[in-house]
Amino acid sequence: MNRGMREQGYGFESRSEDRRRPGRLIRRAGLLVFAAVFWLAKLPEVYAAANIIEDEAARQAIAIESNEVEGWPEGPVVSAQSAVVMEASTGTVLYEKNAHDPLYPASITKILTTLVALENSSMDEIVTFSHDSLFTLDPGSSIIGGVNEGDQMSMKDILYGIMICSGNEAAYAAAEHVGGTVEHFVEMMNERAKTIGCTDSNFCNPHGLPDDNHVTSAMDMALITKEALNNSSFYTIATTKRYEFPPTSSGEERIRTNHHLMMEGMEYEYEGCLGGKTGYTSKAGSTLVTFAERNGMLLICVVMNEESPAQFLDTATLLDYGFANFRKVDMSSYGMGQDGGTDSFFLQEIEESASKTGISTKRSGTAVIPDTVGEDMLKGEVVSEENGLILTEFYYNGKYVGESSMELVTEEGTASARIFGSAGGEEEDYNILTQTHTRYLFINVRYGVAVAAVLGVAAGLIGLNIRSRRRRRRIKRLARGAGGRADDWQPIIIPPAARKRRGRRKKTMLSRDRHRR
Repeated sequence: MNRGMREQGYGFESRSEDRRRPGRLIRRAGLLVFAAVFWLAKLPEVYAAANIIEDEAARQAIAIESNEVEGWPEGPVVSAQSAVVMEASTGTVLYEKNAHDPLYPASITKILTTLVALENSSMDEIVTFSHDSLFTLDPGSSIIGGVNEGDQMSMKDILYGIMICSGNEAAYAAAEHVGGTVEHFVEMMNERAKTIGCTDSNFCNPHGLPDDNHVTSAMDMALITKEALNNSSFYTIATTKRYEFPPTSSGEERIRTNHHLMMEGMEYEYEGCLGGKTGYTSKAGSTLVTFAERNGMLLICVVMNEESPAQFLDTATLLDYGFANFRKVDMSSYGMGQDGGTDSFFLQEIEESASKTGISTKRSGTAVIPDTVGEDMLKGEVVSEENGLILTEFYYNGKYVGESSMELVTEEGTASARIFGSAGGEEEDYNILTQTHTRYLFINVRYGVAVAAVLGVAAGLIGLNIRSRRRRRRIKRLARGAGGRADDWQPIIIPPAARKRRGRRKKTMLSRDRHRR
């Protein structure tokens, strides 16, 4: 009878089989979890899509954050969903509206594309247009024109094609050439954006054509543009109004004009406009990055999600606001956490000690402040004192406006920045009123599902283990009550039909000795 029951799968279970079962279950569960995680890793990354506001009145009603700073010049109302005006040398933000909202950038993406390509190639490298660079893009999207598969151009011509006429095929070809693949180049773009300080961006392609996961903010684009302007080659390319491209296999020579219509001689000419980058897709609306200079002050203006031609008109309004209400001041004579003023104890101490100790100073610093604000109204905070270099940041009513650096130098080299300690008086304590804004967390769904799967399996295994232990303890108690040894007792698994007849909750436990009798 025992053999028959065992052959049908209902007989007694040996102790070794009972002990091995949890281990087998754990191994199988582990393999299932690994397979699930591996499969999920192959899924595309999913990020929150941009929240595009189509109604112009609703966009105009969005709060202007910079207007909330006490004593700050009131900024104008514009129809852009997001806008920033930043001074290029200091990074001072003069105007800020919904600046950290991730939106679709369209072709202003190409500012970062051009910067990454410049930093990872030389201008005389030869770039070949692949089949994919010409035939995987949306028909009718911006192109250089006259280019066929297999045609070659120098990297210099490619980059002018990206910035001057917003060539999508040029951006694709540059990405393939520099990154090996477009995917790897996009990784390079995102890594570079992080090093710049971008917190709201996720780039998915080098040209900015529609992709729900391809987002950035006006603040991030201002930071990227500020970084790009430090590259002399980028500055030269971006400020060029017209460029002649060499003939291709079609024999066509092309003269292309910059798409930015605020440059000199263009439809929306703006005094001091040096260049920038335009963008448009049906999802993104019109986007625009502009840099303009007047009276030694270079401003960067970014507007996103506009209806043409409002991107040009609003940019002019915002630049007028910046040039009319702010000025650039020298802050090299201020520092060490004091109020503005040349009577800073730190500077006095250096001046008095320089002749005795042989220490001299190298000082530099700039701030951009409202015209109605004096340097003595700023507060300073030392943010770094290392290797004889002291870096001080300046704030007006809690808003960052600039910084200064001071290096102590002896005849033998740099002196310790702490050489003077706090002589001359105690430092004034100043609590910086840090500005806050929403940080957007991009949630990767595939990893979230993987983590949930792992936790679920782990919880199931724990529950199974607890149930198995309780079952073994119950068997031992029953064995001891019958006068036998616990190890001699094992459960009999009742066939389903018999279990149904005898009741699902009733379990019969028999010993091997009693069964034989």
